[in-house]
Amino acid sequence: MVKSDSVLTCMAVLGAFATALSKVKRVAPVAPFGLCFDAKSIGSTRVGPGVPAIDLVLQSESVYWRIFGANSMVAVSDNVLCLGFVDAGTNLITSIARNGEVRLSAYLHPPPSYQKVK
Repeated sequence: MVKSDSVLTCMAVLGAFATALSKVKRVAPVAPFGLCFDAKSIGSTRVGPGVPAIDLVLQSESVYWRIFGANSMVAVSDNVLCLGFVDAGTNLITSIARNGEVRLSAYLHPPPSYQKVK
C-alpha cells in the first residue's frame, strides 16, 4: 500500500508496484504505460492477473478503493501485461488516470480473461 500525506502520484504507484513484483520478469514499456511485464511470468487468479491488489486509501485506512488485477493490468499483446496507470500531468484532480474504465461488471460478474488493448 502506498501512503502519502500529499497527492498520490503515478510514480508512487508505479514504484510500489515494481517493488512488489521485483521477481517478475519486466519487459520494455509500451506507450503510454510505464511498467510492463512478461505475461507468462504472471499467473492468473479469479480476479484477473496474479498481481498485488492496489489499495487507494481515501480519507482513512478504513476507507479505500481496492483494485484487483482484472482492472489494473492491460494486455497489450499475448506476451505483455502493463500496469494500466498513466501520468496525467500536474492537475490535482487528474494526477492519476486509469487507462480505460474500471468496469462495473467486474464487481457484478466473474472477471473476463485479460482484456487486450485495441
